[in-house]
Amino acid sequence: MIAQIIGVLVLFTALGIILYYTRIYGVDRLILVFTLIFLTLLILVSFPYLFRQQIQMGFIRPLDAFLTLTAIAALLMSLALYLRLRKTEQDLTRVIRSIALNESRKS
Repeated sequence: MIAQIIGVLVLFTALGIILYYTRIYGVDRLILVFTLIFLTLLILVSFPYLFRQQIQMGFIRPLDAFLTLTAIAALLMSLALYLRLRKTEQDLTRVIRSIALNESRKS
């Protein structure tokens, strides 16, 4: 019973921090997806009796499911960050190339 109360307090604290962050910085699609994943996993850990399917999927403890899905989410975030940085690098290359071409035409 105490574990569930602590879980609910952590859930509402995390939700408050996330809402505060989105109010200040705005909502990014990637952050929203991972926030929903985080909240779902937090509920899974806080209330394990709600999810009986986790045992059928091979996770004996809710923490195992949480750690596995957190690792998958971290890999997906790393991939998304890499793709975003690659696009930024391509945009920067395009801008620098156009500036160099404009300067060479002026000379």
